[in-house]
Amino acid sequence: MTATRERQWATRKWYGTLTGGELAEDADFASFARQTAASARSLFGEGDELQAVLKAWRTVGVPAG
Repeated sequence: MTATRERQWATRKWYGTLTGGELAEDADFASFARQTAASARSLFGEGDELQAVLKAWRTVGVPAG
C-alpha cells in the first residue's frame, strides 16, 4: 500500500469516527479506539485495514476491541 493510499483510508476512518455521531462528547482514548475500529470494519471489512487500526492502538497501549 502506498503512503498516499494509507493516508486516504486513515483519514476516512478518523473523520468518520469524529463526525459519525456515535462518539460521545466525553469519550476517552479507549472509546475513540473502539469507534475507529468499528469505522474501519464498516468501511473496509475484516481485512488489512482493520488489522492496521487494531495494531496501531495496541502499539500505543490503548485497547480497541
